[in-house]
Amino acid sequence: MFVSESFKIVGEQIDGAIKYDGHYYLIELKWVKEPCNQAQIASLYLKAEGKMETRGIFISMNGFSSEILKSLPEKNTKVLLLNGTHFMNVIKGIYTFKQLLDYALAQASLKNNIYCDANIFNS
Repeated sequence: MFVSESFKIVGEQIDGAIKYDGHYYLIELKWVKEPCNQAQIASLYLKAEGKMETRGIFISMNGFSSEILKSLPEKNTKVLLLNGTHFMNVIKGIYTFKQLLDYALAQASLKNNIYCDANIFNS
């Protein structure tokens, strides 16, 4: 797996990037008090959309606003949404990051669900 630290290109700040299973993913990490909103996710979507065959992973440690979660079935996007619970489960060894990413990608690809349940083994 390729991993990149944060970097800047003209007009953009990228928190990091990974290459997984042949695809590049831009990483956006928000560790803010409030749940993230649609405008914040749109920013990562535009960054990913402007690059050849790139996807995004938006990690909001405090989750996402209700507007985002209600509108998800209407969205067709190339950005996966993960929260702090997902990463606490990785840190605690409940599942690996690879298992999480494989599950999240399957949910997005098969069910158009870009925000998956953190309990990946019982969903």
